[in-house]
Amino acid sequence: MIILKSKHNQFRRIIWFNIGLGFGIFIYPIILMSTIGNTHAHEHADVAVILGARVFEDGSPSDALLDRVIAGCELYEGGLCDYLLFSGGPGDGVMSEPQVMRRIAIERGIPEHVIVLDELGINTATTAQNTARLYYEHHWNTVIGVTHFYHTPRLNLALSREGVSATTHAARRRGLVLKKLPIFMIRESAAWWAYTLGLR
Repeated sequence: MIILKSKHNQFRRIIWFNIGLGFGIFIYPIILMSTIGNTHAHEHADVAVILGARVFEDGSPSDALLDRVIAGCELYEGGLCDYLLFSGGPGDGVMSEPQVMRRIAIERGIPEHVIVLDELGINTATTAQNTARLYYEHHWNTVIGVTHFYHTPRLNLALSREGVSATTHAARRRGLVLKKLPIFMIRESAAWWAYTLGLR
């Protein structure tokens, strides 16, 4: 009877340990998102790299894309960067994410000559790789990475792996980004671990 009770207690400890470990694994990226993810740039940089998001078939931007482009434009307008690097992949229609990002920026009054496009930034890793290449080609020294707060820890990690020391700037959230925020955070938590462990 005593042996059975001891085994039962040991089994309970194992269960609680696994629950705690699982909770810690989930919560750690959330803590990063809520702390370093919510940073905003205050010092001047040579370039701000703005990550893309969905563009619909008619060429209209998703809320996430608009959030990020506006944040990048505000950095330039505030004198915090000299160039805007729009990085993204194909859209749902004929216009790519970077093309739509450029259009929004120009309509806002951003000079076209300060805009650089990365049409091959299909994910965070390739954006970091392409940013690193342009970083050396243009002799940039300082970079601001612009995305939503839940994405900034992984972006920062990706850029540092490519030898680019960057600060991050969290875009404001509106529309569907706000409505789907819990889903985005859970998905990004899993993606952060996959990236950290070298699985992606």
